[in-house]
Amino acid sequence: MVVQDMEAAQVAVLGSLLIDPGVQQPLFAKVRPEDFMNQTNRLIFIAARDLFRAGDPVDAVTVRARVGQEYTSYLRQLMDTTPTSANWEIYAQIMGEQAAHARLRDLASKLLEQPTLED
Repeated sequence: MVVQDMEAAQVAVLGSLLIDPGVQQPLFAKVRPEDFMNQTNRLIFIAARDLFRAGDPVDAVTVRARVGQEYTSYLRQLMDTTPTSANWEIYAQIMGEQAAHARLRDLASKLLEQPTLED
């Protein structure tokens, strides 16, 4: 797994929810914040999810109001990079699998660092 591939899936999921309100409900039901390994992407996802849960519109303007003006360019990039939301479920599946794999790698690394079995 290449970090760029992980980033591409995360970008596609976020771009999908920003460009197509019709995917937001099923997307928020399927994707979890822990699936975002990139902290900026996780922050944006949580802000969007919170807006959705509050019944507010979820778009680049409302999300930017939550996360801050410094994310304006990145939010624009997310939407420009995602040509369609038609494949959001595939993007989310890829992202979830990659996140699970990364968590397992991290756990294995922590286990190997322990000096004894009891630790």
